[in-house]
Amino acid sequence: MAPPPSSTGAQPLAWSDLPQGVFTGLDWADPAVREGQDPYLMWAETVGLCTHSPSAHGRMAHRLSLLIELTPGCSAAQLQTAAGACLRIPELYTRSDGPLPAGLRFCTADASPAFFQRSQTDLKPLLVRYELALARTTPSGPAATPRRAFCDSEASSPSGLTGKVLGLIDGGLAFAHPRFRHPEAQGGGTRIAYFWSQDALPGQSAPPGLHYGSEITAAEIDTAVQASRQQGQDDEAQVYRQFGMGLDLDKRINHGTHVLDIAAGPRTVSASVAGLSPRLDWEPLAPPSWQAADDEASRCPVVAVQLDKATVQDTSGGSMRVHLLDGLMYILSCCDAQAEVVVNLSWGTLAGPHDGSSLLERAMDQLITLWAGSLTLVLPTSNAYQGRTHASAPVQPGQSLTLKWRSPPGDPTQNFLELWLPAAAAPGLSLSLKVPGRGELPPLQVEQAGAWQSADGQTLASLVFLKHSALGEFDSCALLALSPTFSLWAGVPTAPSGLWELTLHNTGAQAFTFDAYIERDDVLLGRRGGPSQSRFDDPDYAPDQLLDTLPLQVHPLVRRSGTFNSIATGEHVISVGGTRLQADPQHRWAPYSAPVDDPDRLRPARSARVVKTPRTLAPSDENPVLQGIRAAGTRGGATVRLVGTSAAAPQIARLALNRVRHKLV
Repeated sequence: MAPPPSSTGAQPLAWSDLPQGVFTGLDWADPAVREGQDPYLMWAETVGLCTHSPSAHGRMAHRLSLLIELTPGCSAAQLQTAAGACLRIPELYTRSDGPLPAGLRFCTADASPAFFQRSQTDLKPLLVRYELALARTTPSGPAATPRRAFCDSEASSPSGLTGKVLGLIDGGLAFAHPRFRHPEAQGGGTRIAYFWSQDALPGQSAPPGLHYGSEITAAEIDTAVQASRQQGQDDEAQVYRQFGMGLDLDKRINHGTHVLDIAAGPRTVSASVAGLSPRLDWEPLAPPSWQAADDEASRCPVVAVQLDKATVQDTSGGSMRVHLLDGLMYILSCCDAQAEVVVNLSWGTLAGPHDGSSLLERAMDQLITLWAGSLTLVLPTSNAYQGRTHASAPVQPGQSLTLKWRSPPGDPTQNFLELWLPAAAAPGLSLSLKVPGRGELPPLQVEQAGAWQSADGQTLASLVFLKHSALGEFDSCALLALSPTFSLWAGVPTAPSGLWELTLHNTGAQAFTFDAYIERDDVLLGRRGGPSQSRFDDPDYAPDQLLDTLPLQVHPLVRRSGTFNSIATGEHVISVGGTRLQADPQHRWAPYSAPVDDPDRLRPARSARVVKTPRTLAPSDENPVLQGIRAAGTRGGATVRLVGTSAAAPQIARLALNRVRHKLV
């Protein structure tokens, strides 16, 4: 439980210095050490690594998982050679043979404490930045026998899947589902050529070039399906039990199964329109049907990656970046260098720079550029348009603005708020924090940081204000992190629930515009209880208005516009917004999706680089009453509805596989 409120006459609240990292050994109290680093790493070491990710308890003792950007001209193999034993980079990034693109300046790695010390000395010239991710799962054993893509053979035969390939990275993938098989006339075998579970499965080996999780091949899936058949009917549940995944796939609906069916199941998606217009008078796609399909998407092979359980459970998405990049590299490693690969990634986060400069976005953009054939990445825009997780406003010299952040009671997860502003304006900003029921902490300025602790020394909140961080390339960022407001874990500190007030004081001589993003904190699909999304409070916010169409004289801090998937703002990825199939022109937008045009276009923006609208559109609801898109449930014969832009994105992925041109904004 949180400590009791301060009594009258108690000492005023004060910040404590960030501690020296127990794992990294870095002195986070030193501003010179903090600059350019990942503030989430500082927070994790301030509250304790296992407290930061309790679901990974016991797996972080020896190494931390990182996403790394290398300096131009440096390869992952060169970094591995220089770092030696203090860094373990998967072979997938260091091998020079096979179809994987040469010149990639990004990799994932597991780092020992020695790496962080050396990152400040001899390894520093090789590194641009790195950020923390959740620890990978325990290795499942030796990697599988290498495919030709990782052999030194000079054979001229293809090294992997050829032609068109669908890649999918998601959770809850029912790989034995009948809808992911070839027709009986073509043998009836599975179309899932390779399946990588990032969790270890009994009796399965890790994929080539990777040291965690388990790979299942098409031959293994077909053998298990045949063995389960009784009286001409196969038993999907038995297949999943055989691979140790029975409990994972016993729910009626699973996100990845539903998405894969929309993207590549035996169904049709109307291609009667040549393009999608970004205006409200656009002619929408017809809904996916259940008629037999004869398009390329229904015939192409599939490479599926199932994210590990801890990553799926961390709905903030902050831990997923290593697993997503590993997943993309795995999909490409299964393909010939000339394959045309379309990857659907119906996942995302809300906090971040939103200008395409995050580490993962830069990595995805470079992969698309380097892939010798054709690589298309499709992502949703998020479902938080009315979630009150974004605030933005111009701040004039001498002006102060207060953001009211409501942290709900009973929330067992940490909460994060990122404040972004132009780097040139950061020296003129000071930030003060009022704690609900406690009082106000003194203001902090750029390059300062502090932890607010309880009487027994437990950290309940932290504010880190960096001029330059690993989270983005251009703008300055301040991270406000809160401990859970409730916990059943022994030793986990709990912060007060209620209204936290973060006040921005512009003490400089120039005006600037800021963006504040609350990180996603959703309840998992098919579960009850758990995370509880925090939000901004604003008396000027108009919850009944679908779009931000308030008169110009009304200036709410909380804005729907700009509420966007923060890993979908890269230059080369395709972000997809959701619409309603049957609605009048004023209500054709799904109320949870960012629309086009941006209704906030007349309001000053933090930067011209910030992305606020989707590049294209697809249906995610049939009408205001019948929400969602119908597709496969977890078991054969079952159909369910999934609401959200996650159902819109795979429709565009399908069009890309079928080479149906769709208009991008």
